[in-house]
Amino acid sequence: MTQGFTSKEFHILIVEDNPTDLKLLEGLVSKLTLYRPHIECVGSVREAFNCIEGNDYDLLLLDLNLPDSQGLKTLGKFRNVCPYIPIIIISSQYNHEMGMDAIANGAQDYLVKGEYNAKMLSKSIYFAIERKKVEKSLKIAAKDLATAEIYLRQKLGELEKLNQDLQSTQEQLVQSEKMAGLGQLAAGVVHEINNPMGYIMTNLNTLNEYISTLNGILSQYDSLSHVMKNGEVEQGQEVLSQIDKLVNEKKIDFIVNDIDDLLKETKEGAKRVKDIVLELKNFACMDKHELVPIDINQTLESTLKVVWNEIKYKCKLHKAFNDVPTIHGYPSRIGQVFLNIIVNAAQAIEDYGDVFIETTATESDVIITISDSGKGIPQTHLKNIFTPFFTTKTPGDGTGLGLSIVHNIIQEHQGEIRVESEVGKGTTFIILLPINPPKPMKAHL
Repeated sequence: MTQGFTSKEFHILIVEDNPTDLKLLEGLVSKLTLYRPHIECVGSVREAFNCIEGNDYDLLLLDLNLPDSQGLKTLGKFRNVCPYIPIIIISSQYNHEMGMDAIANGAQDYLVKGEYNAKMLSKSIYFAIERKKVEKSLKIAAKDLATAEIYLRQKLGELEKLNQDLQSTQEQLVQSEKMAGLGQLAAGVVHEINNPMGYIMTNLNTLNEYISTLNGILSQYDSLSHVMKNGEVEQGQEVLSQIDKLVNEKKIDFIVNDIDDLLKETKEGAKRVKDIVLELKNFACMDKHELVPIDINQTLESTLKVVWNEIKYKCKLHKAFNDVPTIHGYPSRIGQVFLNIIVNAAQAIEDYGDVFIETTATESDVIITISDSGKGIPQTHLKNIFTPFFTTKTPGDGTGLGLSIVHNIIQEHQGEIRVESEVGKGTTFIILLPINPPKPMKAHL
């Protein structure tokens, strides 16, 4: 295992067991002029994990076709062990579906041996470097938010004496906890955005190649038009023969059909990025003063988009959303309730498990049930979980304010929250929100 990285070098780990492919890849990487690469090479997944332990690599070039590799499962293990290290897959064969799956599962790019060149590799590595910079910045921001949380905790005792400012203080506290949660989720949100952006860039590169090919065909047709206008029939036949040959060699029929698919995928990827950014913006915004109708199912879907990267590697999500009536309240606050409980559910699962979310309704209430198959909560702790600053997490991993704020938001909406748990079997939160509250809700000042 290598020690003593220097900050001026760009550290790359190449995982490749084929000597010929390794020599070619190492040669291309060593020629990077924008950065000074420090290259290490191993030939197995086991050796790669040994190298990663204790070292902060800037990039991992990974061949999934290794004797001890399990394909995309291995990629998932790397993402869990080193979530901040960008990974570029180097594949021995072109497989469009596998390439999309690899990028969807956290790969920065998917390059095919024999088809990529130094320029393509350099461009892919450049995007990986920029991604690492962004994630490091977000990590620093999350650390700053943790410091802000500690300061908030110290000042809370003083704020309790200021009864006349209680409502505004509560508003600040809710927003601060919301932003702290966003800080913890920031790297995952960037990852979720990078996934569609990755295959958007791949598709655009492919479209660029297709356009170059089609331009070549059009150039030949221009030549054909020219010679035919001049009455040069024999030469025209020769050009037409060249066009037919080029159409067959370049598989123009396939290109024309594939362009529609690439554009459709690119549009879907752009929409996915737009949706994630919109949901993140909606969640971060403070609620307006007036009450508004809330679609509980839609609010849950929006919350899941924000936290998806936090939970998708820990659990299988089971949704049972039934038709339920709208309620009136503050949607951003209700979204914060769902976010805290869903993230807690995923964190309670030690390896891999299940999270169940169900919505139902009675004549008086909309009922949201969120269950997990995690480690559960001891009975001695259940009575304290909504108490401010009570937490069973290790110091630095939580403020103990999350569930307290959840409880206050539910009370603000004149609802009820219950919790059932059994150690070793999991926890269930049951939220009841009134369809027609018995008394008018207080508006924010």
